[in-house]
Amino acid sequence: MAQTISGGIRIDGRKSTGTKNAVAFTEPRLVAISMKQHSGIPLIPSVAEGDHVDIGQCIGDNRGAPCCPVHASVSGTVKAVENRGGEVFAVIENDMLYTVTPELEPVDVPLTELSAEDIADRVRKAGIISGGVPACEKLSATAGSVKRLIINCVESEPYLASARRLLLEQPESVIKGAKVLVYALGIRRAVFAAEDGDKELLELLDSRTADKQLFSVKTVKAKYPQSGERELINALYGKEVPAGKRPEEYGFTVFTPEEAAAVYRALATGMPFVHKRITVAGDAIKSPCCLVVPIGATAEEIAEFCGGVKKRFSRLVLGGLMAGKTAESLQCSVGKGTDALLFLSAEKEKKNSGCIRCGRCVRACPMRLMPHLLAAYAEKGKYGKCASLDVFSCTECGCCAYVCPGGVPITEDIRRAKAALGGADVTGEVLNDGKDA
Repeated sequence: MAQTISGGIRIDGRKSTGTKNAVAFTEPRLVAISMKQHSGIPLIPSVAEGDHVDIGQCIGDNRGAPCCPVHASVSGTVKAVENRGGEVFAVIENDMLYTVTPELEPVDVPLTELSAEDIADRVRKAGIISGGVPACEKLSATAGSVKRLIINCVESEPYLASARRLLLEQPESVIKGAKVLVYALGIRRAVFAAEDGDKELLELLDSRTADKQLFSVKTVKAKYPQSGERELINALYGKEVPAGKRPEEYGFTVFTPEEAAAVYRALATGMPFVHKRITVAGDAIKSPCCLVVPIGATAEEIAEFCGGVKKRFSRLVLGGLMAGKTAESLQCSVGKGTDALLFLSAEKEKKNSGCIRCGRCVRACPMRLMPHLLAAYAEKGKYGKCASLDVFSCTECGCCAYVCPGGVPITEDIRRAKAALGGADVTGEVLNDGKDA
């Protein structure tokens, strides 16, 4: 029986890209790789202008901080290491030779001869992030406390379909990655979570996870924002992970199919996390598709590869339609946490006619908050009231603003309150990293 969360909303999927094979985009002229890939922690560049780099070569790290390195995603020459709006980028000109660094070290011993620490170290060196944090932290910081591993195959955001394509096209890399994670965590099995309406994917998962001692498949109803870690845990097991807390503290850890495959690849080939699977979609892109792109590829070149943008193109959203961020220009680049590039036409602006106390936002809120009150207090600058109403539990999923008949920009108001209160709670949790909430 499919599980679900309280609250949430149903949205037209718009997932036409999910029926097409993913395409590799390997020829960007330039890549601009950020030195701040997750958690807001800046990395220290290890390359300079004029240096030659190969694919997989480490170009930035910060060993003294809870973070993981970044690597060159193309071979070529470093054209600049420059500051863009307070964020440092390594800009590499692609030589189109696709030379891989000789430094890669695949594991040449059986998995059982590796310790959990060995695996976590290799995952760190590979620069893999999971849920906005270094994946190695999920493997090492809570060793022994995790009881359940969830492979999150749910894509509840409109348009997103790249995880589905990975599972359909390369299921073995995901399955093998899940086996590595099960072993590293010292647990007995992994649970694959998927939406109940995707029969093709469910049939594949059932056939590929025949070892029922090691894997099981659970379904959730198609509802947004059920692909968030906290929401998915709540849907599957009825457990709540409070704001500012990590799922690992409550016995759960969650990886996406792409993250699991990256773990397997890091051990099997030594290749770090240098390519990202993204969905390129929207009503203003000529050829929507799922792509595999080098990290650092720009939205401008990706758009060219997909046939260009239509005349009605108005804005670019990085990430999902509901929880993504509007990009300032097409010069922005794909990072490790970028799930999608959505090229959209101008939308008819909702007129803010004010709250009518209908309660729709309350019913839609998966965190069981009072969004209308949070917005009202934020609008008046009463941020202390917002804090008392648990504003930091808001995941900024956007359900409240989506269902509001009065056009009140509830999510924007809540974001403003959070920023006024410090932008993060006392644990330093990133409150909006642009990923599917």
